[in-house]
Amino acid sequence: MARAGKKRTVRSTKSLRAQLRSLQVLLDAIPAPIFYKDANGIYLGCNVAFERYLGLSREQIVGKSVYDISPRDLADVYYRADKALFDQPGVQTYETNVAYADGVRRDVTFYKATFLGPDGALGGLVGTILDITERKRAEALLRASEERYRGLIEGSIQGIVVQRDWMALFANSAFATMLGYASPAELIGLDVRRFIVPDHLPLVEGFAATLEETLSADLVLHVADASEPDERLDGTIAAVEAVLSEIGADELPIELVLNKLDLVDPLRRRRLGNRFPDALQISARSGEGLAQLRAHVAARFADRFRPVRLLVPYDHGRILTELYELGAPIEERSDRADGVLVHARLPERELARFAPYLVADVPAASARKA
Repeated sequence: MARAGKKRTVRSTKSLRAQLRSLQVLLDAIPAPIFYKDANGIYLGCNVAFERYLGLSREQIVGKSVYDISPRDLADVYYRADKALFDQPGVQTYETNVAYADGVRRDVTFYKATFLGPDGALGGLVGTILDITERKRAEALLRASEERYRGLIEGSIQGIVVQRDWMALFANSAFATMLGYASPAELIGLDVRRFIVPDHLPLVEGFAATLEETLSADLVLHVADASEPDERLDGTIAAVEAVLSEIGADELPIELVLNKLDLVDPLRRRRLGNRFPDALQISARSGEGLAQLRAHVAARFADRFRPVRLLVPYDHGRILTELYELGAPIEERSDRADGVLVHARLPERELARFAPYLVADVPAASARKA
């Protein structure tokens, strides 16, 4: 009987070892670093991701405390957090740093929870690590960007207010001064329509609707007044960018266009070119730069348009109307005996609509070019 009992013990031990190996295989398959410790804070095990994170083997980790494998200042943080969790068992989450395998300290979030032993007493804790270094870096860049734009807007001599559903969310000092308020804080939460001349309210509401339509645009042309002094120009550009960001349009393709070039001397043109190297300079009044603007916009959408030739019978004039309403680039139009021959560039999505009028090789015929 003693021999039978011994065999059962051996089988149980083998079964337990197999279960432990299976558990380790599962842990190693998880890409996030995982570790577990006993109630004294001594490492009992970990997965491969945790080994790689620290640059240590499992043999160098198991049986050690945080003071054996981490820099003293970080070990103090981990020890205090473990002690707090053991004092009040449950779940714990906190942000700190971890010394990565290459020695670089990275921002992380620890997620830990206690577990019970076979006797129902506190057995230890299990934890995982989420690397949030890139998120922290992105948040820092975002804060810096927000502070820069806020500085430009707050320092602008133009009155600027940001609203949502007509409620003022932000106003700069210039806007408060214009309305006779001592501080921009007095404007927050007020209905901005109270500051608009009643006759102008429909115009403002129309502008708000236009902003909403911007969200469905393929390209935003941000037109600024090149003749404005630098401070006013910077404030205007920053204000528009803030509004675009506020409505969620800042992720759309945006082209800065500097208008009123006819009011700018050659020296300022060069300065504007240096300050805004990617901006297009135009004059809507004189027409200067408009051809380049059209070509630039066409180039942005070149891959979305298909060159086509359409032969539209004269009794199908509505098709030409639809073509012009579509705004498709018309490169050439010829009036023929059998209809109007149009060389155009159609958006891919509109090809099916005009398919009945598509022609390949058009026989030579007398035609009058429009």
